[in-house]
Amino acid sequence: DPNPYVTAQAAWVAAEAAKLGYSVPEKLTEGFGKALDDIIRQRVDCSDSTRAFSLFVQSRTSRRNKPADVIEELHLQRDRIGEEARAFLALAMHGYDIMPGERQLLVREIDNAPPKDGFNPRNFYSPTRAKAVAYVAQTKIADPRWTRELEPKVRGTLFAMLDDSRNLSTQENIWLLMAMVALLDSEGYQQLPVGDTGAEYASPNGFSLAWKRRALAAIGEIGFKVDDQPTYYLVDATVMRDATNSKREDRGLRVERVVTNLTDPSRKGTAEAPYRLGDELLINFRLQSDRRHHYIALVDELPAGLETVNFNLAQVAQFYRLPEGAENNSLRLDHSELRDRSANLYFNRLPEGAHNYSILARVTSAGQFAWPATDVTPMYEPRFGALGGADVVFASVE
Repeated sequence: DPNPYVTAQAAWVAAEAAKLGYSVPEKLTEGFGKALDDIIRQRVDCSDSTRAFSLFVQSRTSRRNKPADVIEELHLQRDRIGEEARAFLALAMHGYDIMPGERQLLVREIDNAPPKDGFNPRNFYSPTRAKAVAYVAQTKIADPRWTRELEPKVRGTLFAMLDDSRNLSTQENIWLLMAMVALLDSEGYQQLPVGDTGAEYASPNGFSLAWKRRALAAIGEIGFKVDDQPTYYLVDATVMRDATNSKREDRGLRVERVVTNLTDPSRKGTAEAPYRLGDELLINFRLQSDRRHHYIALVDELPAGLETVNFNLAQVAQFYRLPEGAENNSLRLDHSELRDRSANLYFNRLPEGAHNYSILARVTSAGQFAWPATDVTPMYEPRFGALGGADVVFASVE
């Protein structure tokens, strides 16, 4: 990937996968090692924050060559990097087991006030992730003041974030999990007994158990006995959408789905004026945003009687065209997955204001069909999002 941070992130994932026993090709490992060294040595254009993260990744993957000169350089110029990057740099020193005085200084300088910066699409930074990274660094490189005064306060903030984990991105959740592991390691918690708990999964370190695909009504049957120590749990429930919970929902975004019958505008898909087999439908998604967002996913589950027209297929593009004017979409599509039953559209940028994007579908079956709500979510800021409301459409043979 041309984004150096994404490259470093991929190297980290590969290294952690190898530690868990997954097979990672040696050629891939060597390639990531060279890429990390290029980032650290600034042979590619990147920020000092990305270099700090890459040093942290390298310290967890290869400790043969310790780039102490680069670490010292970034430490001396640490006023140019943010709190999260300082935490990464301190963790790199800890991983390499060098510069104990400097890493203690770095963690003491971390400000535990709420970060002021917002989401950064270049390195997927977010205030939540920054707090979790800082907690990991401060816990692993603890000083007496952190243990005695600050850690209990920050732990409360950490648990509040975990309560909202459903609305957090993968980046934020993985670092919150690392923060929990650091907490458990620092306090010497006992391992959980697997025994007759019926858990489908147990973590290698014995600190976590998981039960999957259990009915909510049976949640009271899950349990185990431990000594007098705190136990933390997370319930992740899936609720199928129906007419009662598919109402419009605006969380910093708004989406509307407007359908036009290109074959015969008088057939609107209602019981009185149903669509007919073969009708071509223009589906226009109108988005309204109060602020700029990045990496937007728009998912529209089509009714069973419709299917999308995929212009990426040459045999389809020969016979179907969007009507004049419909191609003037105000959003740049970066990726799409147009399936028979759904349209999945991905936009790297959603500027502030009103925008639209159109796709084409055709009627393939007769009957009465439910059309679920259109769902729009920034993939790295899922606390924002919108539902467009559900519909019911009718189609007839003639």
